[in-house]
Amino acid sequence: MSRILAVGTALPPFRLSQSDAKILAGRLFGSRIKTLKRYLTVFDHAVVDQRFFCVAPEWFLSEHRIGETNETYLEWAKELACKATRRCLDRVGMKPEQVDRIIFVSSSGIATSSLDVDLILKLGLRTDLRRTPVFGLGCAGGASGVGLAATICRATNERILLVAVELNSLTFQRNDLTPKNLVATSLWGMALPRF
Repeated sequence: MSRILAVGTALPPFRLSQSDAKILAGRLFGSRIKTLKRYLTVFDHAVVDQRFFCVAPEWFLSEHRIGETNETYLEWAKELACKATRRCLDRVGMKPEQVDRIIFVSSSGIATSSLDVDLILKLGLRTDLRRTPVFGLGCAGGASGVGLAATICRATNERILLVAVELNSLTFQRNDLTPKNLVATSLWGMALPRF
């Protein structure tokens, strides 16, 4: 039987309310979208109260090359993955060397080798544990990772560490003036839904 023994989380340092995110989007898109005021109302209906960024909101006001953005992703994804993993293992009282497999899920940055290698080295996970990196599933990545972990666990009875890191705000496209991008802006950035 497979079951979730513990969950560990970590958030980036910059918190932005949804109303502040709406103001920031107004600054970012400014006069470049004629119907901006109408489209900004999507922020009011996105069922998001706040979001967390690994960069200060001012970072979004200027252009960033993909290499710079990916370096920021690598730095923060490693830090957040380590914090969340430590919290998870501490909550269940498990030592890093007891983990049999790591499933690492992310789509908002690129790393070769995948960032699970960094976790192995920094946290003292076994060097012979099985690795399953999952890339490109976007918003469905975490849920797919849980399903994959359950399937593997039922078949092998392994102790699996699932780590999902998304820093979607770093993929923000400031020159994409389509309604689709504005809607994405209203939702992404490690948004926390309100209930």
